[in-house]
Amino acid sequence: CMLGPAQQASFERGLASAARAGNTWIITGGMDAGVMRLVGKSLADHSASVKAIGIAPWGAILGREALARHSAIRRPGGKRVPFEYACTHHQNSKEGAALESHHSHFVFVDDGSTEKDAWGSEIS
Repeated sequence: CMLGPAQQASFERGLASAARAGNTWIITGGMDAGVMRLVGKSLADHSASVKAIGIAPWGAILGREALARHSAIRRPGGKRVPFEYACTHHQNSKEGAALESHHSHFVFVDDGSTEKDAWGSEIS
């Protein structure tokens, strides 16, 4: 992150305080990189119980194959089986990035592109 320690601490406190002030939803790109990581970490570190929604390009998510395989699994009665996304040994790159773990919800946008071609598809 390009912020100094004092600036980062101020950003984190301010974001958490603003988020707690109302029934807030925070929307980011949902990836474990840059400001998206900073937002997720800030909310977790300051116990801000808010909805953090990541809108991410499906083709750029590291570990998307495991997510896709799991999406077809259902319990009797049609209930979904919880899935623990764990992409702990990842190296973010232009090919893809892991999801930021402190987001509460994700929306995946899939236009068929993958890896470096997928970046930006969630906003086009």
